[in-house]
Amino acid sequence: MEIGAKVSLVDDNCQAYVLELLDGGMLRIELDDDFGTQTTIHQSKVVVSNSLADYKPHKIKQKDSKLAQNKVPKISQQTLSKATLEVDLHIEKLINNPSGAENILEIQLRHVSQVLFENRNKRGLKIVLIHGNGKGILKKEILKFLKRHYPTFKISDASMSKYGTGAINVVVN
Repeated sequence: MEIGAKVSLVDDNCQAYVLELLDGGMLRIELDDDFGTQTTIHQSKVVVSNSLADYKPHKIKQKDSKLAQNKVPKISQQTLSKATLEVDLHIEKLINNPSGAENILEIQLRHVSQVLFENRNKRGLKIVLIHGNGKGILKKEILKFLKRHYPTFKISDASMSKYGTGAINVVVN
């Protein structure tokens, strides 16, 4: 994969251009749309191709075999304004063998990136990112990621009575 390569997104019927190769198998891409939308996605979610007809899923290897195969649920457009997608970022929910994980923060941020990217067009969808209580490192990194890649999304603290101080509300705009 190289900068400037035209890629097709595995989960969406759209194409993009690689802008930057990032650490941890991540890419910064610009969607081939009228808005110049830029985002970050894991390399395993794209395939170098001129059309999705060239996509052969058996040829793509998952970079991190420790990652659980979490699929983001699909939600109909009619229920988006009422729907809430809860995303638990505790490491034992994301990978099969948390004791062998080397970079837990990277795995958690990669999952946040995947969830937000897959739901980026679902206006009105409320996503609760459950980061848990701790030193605030994950929360700070999530907020930095949201401001950089999804500046139009509405961000607030989640319900204190339900989540304590361990969750962030994100509303897709």
